[in-house]
Amino acid sequence: MRTVLVATLIGLISSPAIAAPLDPCRLLTNAQVASALGERSVPGERQPSAPGQPTCGWKAGSKTLYVMLASHKTMPPPWWKSAVVVRGVGDSALWSGGWMYVRKGSHRVAIELLISPSSVTRMDPQLVKLAKEIAARM
Repeated sequence: MRTVLVATLIGLISSPAIAAPLDPCRLLTNAQVASALGERSVPGERQPSAPGQPTCGWKAGSKTLYVMLASHKTMPPPWWKSAVVVRGVGDSALWSGGWMYVRKGSHRVAIELLISPSSVTRMDPQLVKLAKEIAARM
C-alpha cells in the first residue's frame, strides 16, 4: 500500500502542470489599456470569434485593442513566416501586419492595437509594452 502511495505522489510531482484556461478580458487591467490607447476605454467585451479562440476587445473613440487566445493549430498562420521576431516577450513573439503573436508555455495569444493608420505597417512601442504585460499574466 505504501509503495502505491509513494509511486502515485512521485507521478503527480513529476507530471507536467496543466495550463489553466485564460480569459482574454482579464489579461490586462483598465489602466494598462488606457495607457496603450492614450485615453480611457470602455471595459473589455467578448467579441464574436472562431470556436476555441476567445477574443476580447476594448474601444476608445476610433482606437481599438483586441486580445485573442489561440492554439498551436491556429496560430501562427502560414503567412507568419515573413514576420518580425520580437525579443524579450514571452517564450517567443512575432509581429506582422499590426498583430503581435506571443507564446508562453502552452499559451498563445494574438494582440492587435489600432491607434493610428500606421498601426498595421509599423510596430508601435505600446503594442510591445502590452505584449510584455500580457505575457507576465500568462
